[in-house]
Amino acid sequence: MPRTLMATAATLALIFASLGGDEPSQKVEADKLAFSAPASWTKSTPKQAMRKAQLAVPAAGGDKEGGLLVVFALPGAAGGIGSNIDRYKGQFRSADGKPVEAATKLVKVKGLEVTRVEIAGTYKDPFGNGSSIPEARMLAAMVESGGIGYFIRLVGPEKTIKAAMPAFDAMIQTIAVDKD
Repeated sequence: MPRTLMATAATLALIFASLGGDEPSQKVEADKLAFSAPASWTKSTPKQAMRKAQLAVPAAGGDKEGGLLVVFALPGAAGGIGSNIDRYKGQFRSADGKPVEAATKLVKVKGLEVTRVEIAGTYKDPFGNGSSIPEARMLAAMVESGGIGYFIRLVGPEKTIKAAMPAFDAMIQTIAVDKD
């Protein structure tokens, strides 16, 4: 691992600890992207080839299942940030079956522009077996660097994702891309 990425990862862990409270953190790397996530989010082997990292987020009280955070690193940014926001919106419908809107904001992190996205509704997993999750929520962080689009996407039941939101937002503050 390049020295700059190791130094960045150590700094990220300190930032995450200061933003996210007492929970220990872990370093996550996906190609040249690195960030810190809560230690309670369990790393696993990605289930699809396009995924560069995958973490399970524990279920919040009242939810039967937890959330899933996946990281993609795609050349050419897979059509760009706007195209991916539209793609994510298309995976959701309101309770009455209508399209949903996405809340977006630009977050500046150490010289990077990270687009944060939040979408809620009934989620239909494009990679799954056609199943859907009613009352679901998605949080995403998107950044382009060096011709690569990095997409961090957390999806799951409403209560679980809302409970994970402070940690997700703290995680965004730790994002770094090694430009070596």
